[in-house]
Amino acid sequence: MRKRILRDYVLVVTAALLCGFLIFYLVVSNIMMESTKNDLHYTLKTLEALPREELIARDDALSQTLEDENSRITIIDADGEVLLDSDVDGTMENHLQREEVQMALREGEGYAIRYSTTLDMPMLYVALYSPEQSCIYRIAIPYNGLEAYGVSLLPAAVVSFVVASLIALLLARKSASSLTRPLQEIGNEIRRSQDSNVPLSFHTFHYEELNEIADTIKQMQEEIQHYIKRLKREKKIRQEFFDNASHELKTPLTSIRGYGELLKNGVVNDPQQAQECIDRILKETTHMTALITDILMISRLEGNDVVEEKVDIPLRSSVEEVRKSLDPMARENHVFLDVQAEDCCVHMSQKHLEQLLSNLISNAIKYNRENGTVDVFLKSERQRLVLSVEDSGIGISKEDQKHIFERFYRVDKGRSRRVGGTGLGLAIVKHIVRYYNGTIDVFSRENIGTKITITLPSVVVRQDEER
Repeated sequence: MRKRILRDYVLVVTAALLCGFLIFYLVVSNIMMESTKNDLHYTLKTLEALPREELIARDDALSQTLEDENSRITIIDADGEVLLDSDVDGTMENHLQREEVQMALREGEGYAIRYSTTLDMPMLYVALYSPEQSCIYRIAIPYNGLEAYGVSLLPAAVVSFVVASLIALLLARKSASSLTRPLQEIGNEIRRSQDSNVPLSFHTFHYEELNEIADTIKQMQEEIQHYIKRLKREKKIRQEFFDNASHELKTPLTSIRGYGELLKNGVVNDPQQAQECIDRILKETTHMTALITDILMISRLEGNDVVEEKVDIPLRSSVEEVRKSLDPMARENHVFLDVQAEDCCVHMSQKHLEQLLSNLISNAIKYNRENGTVDVFLKSERQRLVLSVEDSGIGISKEDQKHIFERFYRVDKGRSRRVGGTGLGLAIVKHIVRYYNGTIDVFSRENIGTKITITLPSVVVRQDEER
């Protein structure tokens, strides 16, 4: 990178010097041309003050005077006939079509540069038309522009070019160092951070772009570390989930195995006791089936690639179906269940709606007191579905409220074993609410009761939109 910066810098400076020299050449050449033309024009104005007959009469003296200067004066009449030429004796061809003569006749003054076959060199011709003398005065001098000074200017130009190139090289080295040194520092800091596992730390650089690069690298490192921490946390949660799931499955499997061995070995002879063993096996099997179903449900909810089909669901009739399925549990636990729902439609997964209702209401029934109440309200608020389940049960302590939506977490483990359940109900509720970008609010006081309110945005479909 350093070599390329040096090379590009020198190439740019060289190109700039060449362009500058070309511009200088063109500007100075133009200045010299204008200055020479003005001087020759002044000379012609001086000659114009003299009668042309007098100049013609002094032809020999004029030719001798201009011979050493390689200059040439010509007097041409309005028809192009040459009346006088200081370098040529005798008759000359008509000059009417000469460029400078035509321009002088049109504009009063004329200029031209061309190669003179007479003097065998490039000449600058300046012509002046004199209405008083009714003729054209023309003067010509050798003209090579800056080329005539090329030999004398070349050493100075070479020295200037070499000095400028050296200065450019020094500046390029300094500029390259100012660019590559911060990049080396950034690279060294990244390696140091990787080796010692410490956060990146960059000082402020002179170039704002390098500061942006350093800030971006720091941000990327923070995001990567955050991502790694999240992966480790998820790995830990997943491991705890598998451990808990294994433990939860192990208990009913052990019970089933025990009762099965009793029946197989003929230890239980009494028909009534044998029926009790069979009932127990069936109960544990039902518990295992519910546990596996809930585990699969959570796995589907956690998988971002799984999309549940959403349909328009009449809210009141769906809630009534869930209430009917939970009425036996409420009667068994001596709990009064009251469900009220607005007559509207929601655009949701049928399975999600049933899981929300059944998990929240069944928990409120199980952890209630005898002759307690469970009040369920569902209403719409600007396309939002608001679901609240309030019970008069045992309540939840402040400490436990932080964990109730964790998988397999039970507030009262002894009571949980008696009332059954998988310990995954509220975890499923949390994932469903997250699936719909909703919110959950919990208000609970121990020995008084609990109220859980869920809000799901953009799921309510009005009746006039449903048809």
